[in-house]
Amino acid sequence: MTNRFIPFTCGKIKDRVLVLSILLSVFSLDIRSQQFENSDLDGTAFSYSSLPDGWEEVQVGDPACFATNANIGDTPDLTNASNPGPENGVVGIAHSGNTFICGLRMNGPTVTFHEGIQQTLGGLVIGESYAIEFFQAVVKQIFALDVSGSWSVYMDDELLGVSEPSTSFLEFDDINLDWDARSISFVPTANSHTFKFLPTDDDNNLVQSIDNVQGALRMGIDLITINTDCALELGPDLALCPADLPFEVGTALAGDYTWSTGEESSSILISESGVYTLEVNTACGIVIDSLSVEILTELGPVDLGEDLDVCPDEFPITLSADIEGEYIWNTFSSNQSIVVNEPGEYFVTVFNTCGSVFDSITITENEAEPSVDLGADIDLCEEDFPVTLNPGNYDSYTWNTGESSQIIEIFSAGDYSVTVTNSCGSGSDGISVAVIEAPQEFFIGEDIAVCENLFPTTLSIEETDLNIEWSTGSSDPITTINGPGIYSVELSNLCGAASASIEVGALANPTEAEGFVLCEGQSVDFLGETFAEEGSYELVIPSAEVGICDTFWSIDVLVIPSDTINELLTIGEGETALYNGNGFDEAGLYFITESVEDACDRVVRILVDVEDEVFVYVPSAFTPDNDGINDLFRPEVELVGDISLDFFEFEIYDRFGHIIYESADAEAEGWNGQGAVDQNYYVQDGVYTWVLKYGTTQSADRVVEYGAVSIFR
Repeated sequence: MTNRFIPFTCGKIKDRVLVLSILLSVFSLDIRSQQFENSDLDGTAFSYSSLPDGWEEVQVGDPACFATNANIGDTPDLTNASNPGPENGVVGIAHSGNTFICGLRMNGPTVTFHEGIQQTLGGLVIGESYAIEFFQAVVKQIFALDVSGSWSVYMDDELLGVSEPSTSFLEFDDINLDWDARSISFVPTANSHTFKFLPTDDDNNLVQSIDNVQGALRMGIDLITINTDCALELGPDLALCPADLPFEVGTALAGDYTWSTGEESSSILISESGVYTLEVNTACGIVIDSLSVEILTELGPVDLGEDLDVCPDEFPITLSADIEGEYIWNTFSSNQSIVVNEPGEYFVTVFNTCGSVFDSITITENEAEPSVDLGADIDLCEEDFPVTLNPGNYDSYTWNTGESSQIIEIFSAGDYSVTVTNSCGSGSDGISVAVIEAPQEFFIGEDIAVCENLFPTTLSIEETDLNIEWSTGSSDPITTINGPGIYSVELSNLCGAASASIEVGALANPTEAEGFVLCEGQSVDFLGETFAEEGSYELVIPSAEVGICDTFWSIDVLVIPSDTINELLTIGEGETALYNGNGFDEAGLYFITESVEDACDRVVRILVDVEDEVFVYVPSAFTPDNDGINDLFRPEVELVGDISLDFFEFEIYDRFGHIIYESADAEAEGWNGQGAVDQNYYVQDGVYTWVLKYGTTQSADRVVEYGAVSIFR
């Protein structure tokens, strides 16, 4: 359907005007349209919250405004191509003139924004029809990136309508906005009304956050005008059933009428499909509208066909409704055809505006194509015959023996096969039947004798397919035995068993013995082996003669340890201690070996210890002038031996007996000449007394030393 208003068409309108309230009225020629002051919203855009002359913001507390925080959430912004916020994207080229208004709609973390404008307009004619026309665009902002939105228009507190949404996929800082023309109709109930324009989000995403920048919308509005409403609206396109005919269409708009059918009345009766156009010459000019009408056909019966009996391999099956319309299957499909993969009852309802029809079909699955199984091949003994073969219950049977019964008996080895059939096809299987012989008597060898040292040893038979069971419990051709005895093995299968045995004797090994006494560190070679450690040893010496067992030797080795004596030597700092011509000048544990006549050597264990000593050095002067040389004064304590400090106290006094420095840490940095109270004060050159007290782990006594130090700068 097309709505055209010829004399007043605007060349920039790109979208169809959404008329939310349509009143078809007869207009008088003397009606004059009132206009908003500064309808082009011109002004100076120098900062946020600026407004064009003649317009006010819709304030917090107004029923149409959802904003919180007055003067923050309710203040729209006068905008041009460079102001007020190019860094945030609050800029753009106006549709008309130099400026336009843009407003923010969002629920922020602390403030709800709903920024709109309003103006009171007088001189309206009560009961007449008007149209408010304006241009809108999605502006966006760096944190407000919703791509679509509208403007809500209020007359006082009454919502007249919400404009058709506009959409923009431009970047937030693109100043070339997409402007769309919009129109809202109204009928005044007083000569004067206040008209409010507020941005409106067309979705439910209103909460803005760092992760949801599309929860905020910034919309622009420009060139707001008011005109008398001469719109012609025949209504939406129609789809009619034959029972609805004839159907009347028309308008209450006053004027001269010309239909595309040639009729000149305000309404006509329609009985067939087509496009019907009406042209009305009104007080505002010529308006035209068209209406598309489709006459639907009555639904005939739907037939899914006869019920089906199918084999499994016939799935999937396609079921189709054979008439046009809309479809609902019990599978929840809305297509004309469905594909089914299993048996069951299926039904479809076909409907259109004029009614509905129904049909169903039942699909039954027959048994599958035969999958016959005579079982695995079998091995039988002679006494097992005859044997019964049964493939299962089918319609017919054809055996390779020529028989046609379900069950046959066989009396000998051979290959047997059968082909069976049912309503879905045929299947075949075969089985091989073999006769196996019982095990025959066998021999595993003469009785044997084995040297004792060769146990464990093995007994074996040849590889065979028969089951093997040794008296040892082994089921392998080779078994391990650990000593003399009678051993047997049995070979078996389904048809019988046979066994054999062997006696294994044991031969004793000859034994010999030898002993050695060694000093610690000595060794002896015997029978190709070297012995250096005390203990008992067993050697097996192979026999050089066939039939003679190896000889077992027992060898005992006794090691006499070296004699050890201890000596303690004490040295002072820089001293050397002597023992039998050996000098020792460092603390430690030493070992030397001494020869002893007619006996094993002995070891001398020598412990050399250092006497514990304490050395204290205290300088007699220092120069605390911060030149990096001799700037600090402290005692040096050196500990020699296995001792450590367990007490330390160092104090420095001035000539009046006042402590000017003290420390309990032997590793402290030292005194730099500062006063005891004022750290920014340095004492004068002169002589100062010190006292050093210390104690060591060597003694419970405390040592006290005195002295003096001179300061030179």
